[in-house]
Amino acid sequence: MKLKLLLCLAIGVCHFQLSAQPEKGDVLLGTQFSYFKNKTNSNSDYSEYTFLPSIGIYLSPYFNIGLSVEFFGYNEDVEITDQFGLSTSEEVQLRLNTYSLVGNGHSKITERLYFNTNVFLGFGKGRVNYFDDFESEILVAQLGIRPGLLYFTGSSIVLSAQFAELSYSMGDENIENTNGFSFSQTSFSQDKFSAGLGFEYIQFGISFLID
Repeated sequence: MKLKLLLCLAIGVCHFQLSAQPEKGDVLLGTQFSYFKNKTNSNSDYSEYTFLPSIGIYLSPYFNIGLSVEFFGYNEDVEITDQFGLSTSEEVQLRLNTYSLVGNGHSKITERLYFNTNVFLGFGKGRVNYFDDFESEILVAQLGIRPGLLYFTGSSIVLSAQFAELSYSMGDENIENTNGFSFSQTSFSQDKFSAGLGFEYIQFGISFLID
């Protein structure tokens, strides 16, 4: 009985395990993550993180389409000097969740290594806390491209790395709670075009290829 059970489990695992290369109808399920920390020109400490789970289905061996949720946040300790020359450190926090439609196109470099182009269209909502004094709500729409690499290990595991980003975003920020602070403008909109290559754009990931 135990032998039959082990045999059934082995067959199930073999069925769930995937080939080294994707095929039409396969599902890619996984996540990417990044962490970046730096000291800004104003002698302030800045750190940010990204956690990006996603799922995609292959329409061909070299292209999949799917959905992702990006959890992004940053903390910035800003050094402020008052009129008496005394310095204090205040913190700004942002938390943003972005839901995106994504497409990935692969180009083979070697048998297992592929150059990947990730195209995404996302809509996000989040909050900013300024110095524990007031808060705002932000809404963001973003369209962009992220180039990177995929490595198919030969089993169900796929390793990934993204190293750059080219994007255009539109955002609105509405100040909600000012705690007695007065502002001449309680909301503003911002359009932003960004292109970057560097440590702050690197995201590593691990996914599972399911047939």
